[in-house]
Amino acid sequence: MINQVGSNISSRAFSEFKQPQNGSYLIVPKQQEGDEQNKAGISGKKIVLYAMGAGFGTLALMKGVMSKSFSKVLNKWKISLEKKLAKDSKLKNFYKFSLAKIDAFRNRFESINNFTTLKDVTLQRLMFGKNGERTFSRKIHESITGVFDKISRRTVNSSYAKTHKRFAGMNEHMLKLNERLLRENPNDAKIADAVSEITTRMTALNSGLEAGFGINARNERLRQMNKASEGLFDYFWNASLSDIKNFKSKNMWSSYIAEDYLLPHKKKMSKKTGQFEKASKDALQEILKLYKQILPKKDYLQLETHAKKAVKSLNKSINTETNKYYDKARDLKLGAGPTDVISIVGAGGAVAWFLGKSKDKDERISASLKYGIPAVGAIATSLYCTARLVSGGKALMFGLLSGWVINKLGVAADNVRKQYALDIDFHTKKAQPDKV
Repeated sequence: MINQVGSNISSRAFSEFKQPQNGSYLIVPKQQEGDEQNKAGISGKKIVLYAMGAGFGTLALMKGVMSKSFSKVLNKWKISLEKKLAKDSKLKNFYKFSLAKIDAFRNRFESINNFTTLKDVTLQRLMFGKNGERTFSRKIHESITGVFDKISRRTVNSSYAKTHKRFAGMNEHMLKLNERLLRENPNDAKIADAVSEITTRMTALNSGLEAGFGINARNERLRQMNKASEGLFDYFWNASLSDIKNFKSKNMWSSYIAEDYLLPHKKKMSKKTGQFEKASKDALQEILKLYKQILPKKDYLQLETHAKKAVKSLNKSINTETNKYYDKARDLKLGAGPTDVISIVGAGGAVAWFLGKSKDKDERISASLKYGIPAVGAIATSLYCTARLVSGGKALMFGLLSGWVINKLGVAADNVRKQYALDIDFHTKKAQPDKV
């Protein structure tokens, strides 16, 4: 009879009860429950803010993010003025004066990179030793550098692979057009001659692209890059930290020493690739002229779209190799890779410190899943993006986005973990005997 009465009592009567770990039942005031949630929320925010601040702050300090970003703005202004100057307008003297001032200011501003690079070369010198005698730490430094360089180089090759795919698709499109033109106009000598000329020029275009941008050509340029930068570290060290008097020198305050050292070779390489690029564009333009004479307007415009996309992809690949990768390889030669890793260490240290303030193991696990791992993940993603030669602003955006995604996954994982623990606890605890 007692059991029957007990079974009819609504479960809502116990809605205000919670079951702590010791199995006893306590009434928890709603205000206290809210305070605990607020406490956990503040703790989580602190972990995120301090970890992100330590990570991104260290990264910005180590890499001179602001100086490099502003240098890009100055370069855009310079290019814009050069284009206006080329038009020979009435303001020619003003443009020339402005261009000279921007060049001078940019060189002085880029000298900031000398001081951010000091951290890189100092760490490398400490890990290598004066003559490379610290074998263990030197191998660690070289391994980290190798990983960063491999990621960056893979980006270059991946970009050219996309370009090759674009040109291959354009070639296939042209072959189909040629077959159709000959099939539909079997007795038209003009079309037959044009198709024959197009085929010859297509072969020459593809040969030129392979000679200038194929894997063998890229590997040769990489070999030349490495050779040109062989003495870079010693040159920068001798121009900076080898003697305190160097900090008073003109070079330290008027330009970026490492950039100046490699500039002659960089210009030479850019000039050579520019020649291949121009030859390829000119060859493609001649092919398009021939097609314009024999194709209907609709078909020609479609082919022109293919050609523009292929050229745009080629321009992007060349810039990735000869500009973005060149600068990244230069920074890695000066020890940038391991100092990048320090930003992750900074974020991880901040996370570990705050997790140590947690009241128990359960809170530490929750904070790790919801806040700690996402914060470190955001920094790591940003570093990976910079290794993939993504610009600083985009790398930061991708890092924050990845942190948000990891946070959502962490919250879901923590909820599942807590529910699983609750179910196990419920099934393993012995039922308390009823007291009448």
